[in-house]
Amino acid sequence: MESSPSLSSFDSLRSQALSSGFESKVEVNQRMLIDKMLARYSSDFVICRELIQNSDDARATQFVMEITCKPNNIKIGNPCSDVEYNDCTISEIVTKNNGLVFTETDWKRIAAIAEGNDRVDSVGQFGVGFFSVFGWSEEPIVTSGSDYLAFVWKNNSLITFRHKLPNAQQTNLTSVIMKMKNEYTLQTSAPPNDDDSFLFSPDDQSKSTPKKKKPLKVTNDNFKIKNGEIIPVINLCALKAYFTKVLCFTKQVNELIIKINNNIVFKVNKTQTIVPPSKLTLSFKMNSIHNMFKLNSFVETQQTFSIANSKSSSKFDSITMRHINVDGQVTIDEQFHEQTKRIMKKSLPPTIQIQLLYPSNDITMRKKIASQNHAQDYNMKILNSLIPLKFISQTIIPSGLVFIGLSTHQTTGIGAHIFTHLIPTIERENLDLQDPFISRWNKELLTTVGQIARFIYDQSMLKQQPKMTTNDSGNTISSIVLSTSFQQSVPNHEIGDLLSEGFFHSNKDLLVPIQASSNNMISLLSSKQAYLSNSPFFHSFLPLPIVPYELSLNAIGFFNALKARDLILEIDQNLIETTLKTTILTTKQVVDLLHWLCSKSHGYDKIYVKNLLGLIVFKDNNQSSQITLINIKHYDSYNLSSLLPLPANTLPSTIASHLSTEELTKQLNLTPLSFKELLNFYLNKNQQYLLLSEVTTPFILSFFSTHTGRLTKPDWTKIKNTLGKLPCIPTTQLMKLPNESYIPSAVISSSMATVTLNISGNNNIENEEDIELEDDNDKNNNNSVSVYFLKTIGCRTMNVQSFVKTSASSTNSSISLQILVQQLMAERDSLSDEDYRQLKLSECLRGTTIKQKNDYNRLFKPTDLHFPAVALEIKWNDLLIIDWIDINKKSPEYAFLKEIGVKEVPNLDDIITKIATDQQDKQKQPISNALRFFIENFQQHYSKIYKTAKISIPFLPSVWPNIKTDDQMGEADDDNEIVLSLPEEVFTGTKPNPLCPILLPEITQLIDANMNLSLLGIKSTPTITTAFNLLITKRNDLLTLKSASKIFSYLNGLEGLNRATTEKLSKIAFIPIKGNDTLMKPSQVFIKPENSSRSYNQEIIILDTDDEEEVELEDKGRKRARRGGKREKKIVKKPKPKYYPIDENNSANNNSMIDKSGLIDYVDFGVEGNQFLLSVGVERSPSPAVLAELLIDRQEQYFSHNEQTTEMKINTYIECLKELSMADIKLFNAVLIKRLRNEKWCLGFKIVKDKSARNVVNSNSKTYEIVQPCDVYLDDDHQIVQQLHPLVPPDFKELTELYRRFGSPWLSESVQRKSATSDRCNMLKNLIHERLELLLCNRRVSFITFTLFILLMELLLLFFFSKGEKLQNVDAKAVDLLKRKLFVLETEGIESKLIFQKKTYIFESNENSTCALISEKNKLSLHVQMHAELDYVDVATELARFLLKNPDESVINSMSVNLSTPLDILKRRGVPIDRLLQKSQNNVQFVQPPPTYNHQHNGPVQFHNESHVELSGKVRDFSAQTIKEERSIENIFKDVRPYNSKYFKQQEHLQQDIDHSCEAVNAANMTRHSQLFNQLPLFLEGNLQLNDKLISHAKQFSLIMAGLAQVFKVQKSCFHLYYDIDGGRMAFNTNGSMFFNLRYYSQVHTNLLKSQTTTSNSSNLNDVINFWYIVTCHELAHNAETNHNARHENRLETLAVKYMTAKDSFIQGFVFDKYVE
Repeated sequence: MESSPSLSSFDSLRSQALSSGFESKVEVNQRMLIDKMLARYSSDFVICRELIQNSDDARATQFVMEITCKPNNIKIGNPCSDVEYNDCTISEIVTKNNGLVFTETDWKRIAAIAEGNDRVDSVGQFGVGFFSVFGWSEEPIVTSGSDYLAFVWKNNSLITFRHKLPNAQQTNLTSVIMKMKNEYTLQTSAPPNDDDSFLFSPDDQSKSTPKKKKPLKVTNDNFKIKNGEIIPVINLCALKAYFTKVLCFTKQVNELIIKINNNIVFKVNKTQTIVPPSKLTLSFKMNSIHNMFKLNSFVETQQTFSIANSKSSSKFDSITMRHINVDGQVTIDEQFHEQTKRIMKKSLPPTIQIQLLYPSNDITMRKKIASQNHAQDYNMKILNSLIPLKFISQTIIPSGLVFIGLSTHQTTGIGAHIFTHLIPTIERENLDLQDPFISRWNKELLTTVGQIARFIYDQSMLKQQPKMTTNDSGNTISSIVLSTSFQQSVPNHEIGDLLSEGFFHSNKDLLVPIQASSNNMISLLSSKQAYLSNSPFFHSFLPLPIVPYELSLNAIGFFNALKARDLILEIDQNLIETTLKTTILTTKQVVDLLHWLCSKSHGYDKIYVKNLLGLIVFKDNNQSSQITLINIKHYDSYNLSSLLPLPANTLPSTIASHLSTEELTKQLNLTPLSFKELLNFYLNKNQQYLLLSEVTTPFILSFFSTHTGRLTKPDWTKIKNTLGKLPCIPTTQLMKLPNESYIPSAVISSSMATVTLNISGNNNIENEEDIELEDDNDKNNNNSVSVYFLKTIGCRTMNVQSFVKTSASSTNSSISLQILVQQLMAERDSLSDEDYRQLKLSECLRGTTIKQKNDYNRLFKPTDLHFPAVALEIKWNDLLIIDWIDINKKSPEYAFLKEIGVKEVPNLDDIITKIATDQQDKQKQPISNALRFFIENFQQHYSKIYKTAKISIPFLPSVWPNIKTDDQMGEADDDNEIVLSLPEEVFTGTKPNPLCPILLPEITQLIDANMNLSLLGIKSTPTITTAFNLLITKRNDLLTLKSASKIFSYLNGLEGLNRATTEKLSKIAFIPIKGNDTLMKPSQVFIKPENSSRSYNQEIIILDTDDEEEVELEDKGRKRARRGGKREKKIVKKPKPKYYPIDENNSANNNSMIDKSGLIDYVDFGVEGNQFLLSVGVERSPSPAVLAELLIDRQEQYFSHNEQTTEMKINTYIECLKELSMADIKLFNAVLIKRLRNEKWCLGFKIVKDKSARNVVNSNSKTYEIVQPCDVYLDDDHQIVQQLHPLVPPDFKELTELYRRFGSPWLSESVQRKSATSDRCNMLKNLIHERLELLLCNRRVSFITFTLFILLMELLLLFFFSKGEKLQNVDAKAVDLLKRKLFVLETEGIESKLIFQKKTYIFESNENSTCALISEKNKLSLHVQMHAELDYVDVATELARFLLKNPDESVINSMSVNLSTPLDILKRRGVPIDRLLQKSQNNVQFVQPPPTYNHQHNGPVQFHNESHVELSGKVRDFSAQTIKEERSIENIFKDVRPYNSKYFKQQEHLQQDIDHSCEAVNAANMTRHSQLFNQLPLFLEGNLQLNDKLISHAKQFSLIMAGLAQVFKVQKSCFHLYYDIDGGRMAFNTNGSMFFNLRYYSQVHTNLLKSQTTTSNSSNLNDVINFWYIVTCHELAHNAETNHNARHENRLETLAVKYMTAKDSFIQGFVFDKYVE
């Protein structure tokens, strides 16, 4: 790039332009300029502000605003109310002031824009304020003195015309005449009384947190809609308030007037009165924080603002404010002065004046503030709006404003308006705090204002200190503090922060009012020693100097500022706790503290309340002891006597009485002391002394008696137990126990201990309702105790023994039972519980028996006797009965005797004993009287106690079942002896029961007639445990093969089988088997399979050896005993087993029904019986581990003693081995695995040659042996088997694998070969080498590609893939040896020596194969018989045996075909043999073919000996591969050399062409992206997501490929982009659709383009486009030729040449600036 012009050349260019250049003037659209200026002046009444400010600068004392309104019917000059002008249209506004008349300079300045006023004492500085009048008037006129100036618009240019006024109109006034350019409406209607919105600006309202109920209609609603048009509005009420506020800091103007049609509608003025200075103000000196100002004068005045009353022009509404004026000198450096002068276009003033306007400190001002929201006169509302404090929702808000000449919307954050030489922004609504020099000036002024506010605060407080005793002192101090309360200023928060910074700059102590707890007097104290309270209760109980609570709320901003600067402390919970720890409170203070805790102001949790209560220490009076509330949880709600102590966790009643229930429960979290807690407290051992005192006992007993309705049975028990042991009853004989005390009555003599308590209430209380009623009636009784309570706790009403004796002595004869009972019944109601208990326990009734023995004729307890009827019914002669034989059951005497304990029936044990005794005496009479009585009366008298009784005496008549014959098993025998059984041992016999006793039928009928059998515990059937225990005791007698089926079926229907029972039964031998007298355990037998238990008339189909077909097995015998009785048909696929018969002719017994008896014992006891056995652990078949143990343990006995034929045994055993082969040996334990390796269980066969046989086919037979695994050889060489006859497993692959796992060796590994041969040719060797890959291929499966197979053959251990599988058992080392060390030798004959089991076997040529493969010492020799025809099957057999373990016949056949078939035929069959054809035609040794390129451009396909190439076709990083390709290209050019010969001769020949299209193609799963890139779709592999970088690369690449599509005149939709994960292809063609790899471009080509420019002549860009041009040609050529051959190369060259010119043109004009990184 060229360098920029130097300074000298700049000056030269400027000079030439000035000397000879074309001059033109910069035009300014003045109309647009003024419109944009007016947009900056968007505040309300900004025109009035500017004009009043100009008047004040001109030293005017009066400003008048005259409004002319339509309609015409309003007469000018006639006075009328301003309300009548409401909604009138304003036609003209004229403003007038009596200031200085314009000079020539003023006339020039007013006609210029942005020149400004250079007077240092003027407010304006920009010279644009006057032009705000264009907001109202299009062409205003200004008059002053004798001249006037008219503004006129011409073509967006503003022209002025100055002219002389007529003599009649010349005055000393200055006027601005504004004819309204828009239709303005005057709104004069007064707002609602509660709407003061016209008094506040929007910012004033936004800073007030509290909200009014009604929405405010503020002055910014300055328009209305009329007939669909927006009409601007001037609000007269808001204009009045604005005019009043303007007067706050005007220097000269002291009167403002508003006229409408020449009628004065508003007039406001201000007057000043100087306040005499104090000593502090006279000596006032102060420097600003950074010493820019030196303040030296402090003057305070009283400013009175007055508004003429609309009702009477002679009356004024007024308000007085404190005005502070401070003067000072400006001390700034010259550099700072010059910088500000450059910005402001005028100098800073040499002196400054700072003014503050405060509310008055008198109480009337406060009242005015408080009543401003209720004032009806709007003039007073306007005046009150001047006060910089606002009452909103009882909250005082500081509302001071910043005045810049006139008021702005910026608040100060304190309760004072301020005015000083602040420099504003152009619209004069905000201060300039952005410019570094002006900001420094403004900030210094604001902090200085804060310093002055601090001085005012301090001197005001000191002035009030001597007046602390007066009544108004507190209110005055509050007003001072409220005026200094800080709040965030708006809209600029920094203003308030600067004021606050200046206020707190001083280090002097700040005095604040405090109120001591001892009295309510206000005093002043340093803030650092005072405390803030968040509750009004703190003053009463905390002995701390606390700021009055109400003041702290109203002046919250002031005290928050103190807290933020750590100048005052706030009372917190720690301070309260610390103070209370050292303070002893009075009862009143505790009450106040609790009131505070009950309030919601503390905000503490319940835990804190509890902790605080624990700190309280107080005294009732000076003489009383200290009381604590540390464990208080409850309060007394019963108003107990003060003589009774309360629990330690209960609040004393002297305090609780001052608190409400809600305070006690909800706030203090105390709960009422419950009756139960008081009950437990007074019954506690520590309080029992109260019950022993005659003074306190009456109160406690009365408390218990009064609340008997709340006593529960446990409570009564506790009371009885406690009081019954204490002498707690006051009696005539001192304190007595309850059972020693007698309630006064007629039957109690004076000699007894009679109760002396105040007894009240009814003697016959029977329920709780009566108790509560008694409680209500006796509330007024003094410590009254009810008779019911005394009787309940044990106090006596009668002495039973004394009463009996007295009654007997009164008759002078033997008293009869009937008379005694009647006398006791007469005293029943008056008996106490104790009396009644004594009556039951006393021997007071005479007893006897039916036989009337003299021994029984005496007095007995009632509980020992029975009523006579029961003895007569049972005929129980010696049963004790009352001596009243004919007593009537329905008589009251009968009921009373029954109540006190006389029995209607004998006890359960007695009646059971009686039944058993009677039944033994009467064997032939099944039902005795006692048994019948027991059954008939069971429900009424015995059912409840019978449930819990333990009956140990057999009493139920029953018989055992018939067990003589199987046919009658389970049925009762009438001839059997009747026995007595317990209920749980006898059963009803509802179905045949072969094991348990059966209840007699007549007994069953009697029980059924009276109750349910289950009530006696009799069941219809026993549980499984009961029945099985009975079975085991008689198993030798009961269990046979015939009876077991019925027994097991019966057990299967019983309940109670669980895991524990199953485990118990599984260890007991109880199962009979055929042919064995020994009973077996469940683990020793198995349930016979269904198909093996069929009868012999089944149809059996034997399958062929290799085939499988569906076989239908249909049971033609008995039907299955399953539910539903359906006959089943089962279709199975079953291979025919391979038999190894000892006798080939004995095949008649071959069938599919395998009997495993002796080896595996199967049982069959029917469906139900089998089901029972299955439930107790019998399995249907043995598990693999169990099967293995059975084979080891039983094979010897099975083959030696079993009745089956040998052939059937072998078949059965083979089937068992097959089952075992499917097992997972990992599940076998170590002991079993060891046994399987070392013990005999393997079935093996060996060939036995029958030399006597004439038929060669049948000359051999087989014999079997059971041996260890190591003794069986696995057959992997059938020829050796035929020659050596080793012991081999049955011919099943699964058995071969099973034997191998447990140590059986391979036969080929156990045999050594030796041959004597002679060498002859290498033909067969070359053939094998040449076709080795074919030999290892299974031709039954399809190839991937031949080249890929060659690469994978060695690197992947010769895997051959077919449908994801590999050729099994390939020995990689054998393949390598076959390649490197194979020698093919031809010999006269082959004599084989086989060494097997340390024996040598020699076989002649006619007994051998035509070839033999010998491996010795890393050398491999293939010997072929010279005179025998070459048998490729033999060759393939030797090779397969060497390379594979146990090769399949199909593998050998495939190898032989690949060896013997010509290559061209194999090619036609689809075998990839191109490489083999090339070898055979060129007649060269086997070498690796050179690398070739495939049409997908995944680079050269190199073979496995080049390790740096990935064989899988995957390329992670194309850039790394590209570097390798560049290096290979360099090697190509190294071989280029000149042809030095003079002649070039070449014979005619046919050049072979390789038609090769093999490549490694990865699987792909790509999805089309939703976005097109230059109309080219993009495919993404898997879950790949595009990021911003890839999107940029895609846009670049798509531009290139879209351009190449145009070069080849191909539709763009035929070209596709794709992005894969690790594919090796850079492009591919599938059915004519071209795909190009974005990943290749991103990894290789974007790096080339990063450092290049994007112009079309970029060399790297040309290379990139040329690269993809050739790639595209390559892919298009595949549309004509799929393979890579000469034809494909010809098509590629033709395409490249034909479109070369179009490609070059495309490159020349191609650029993609916006996509290159």
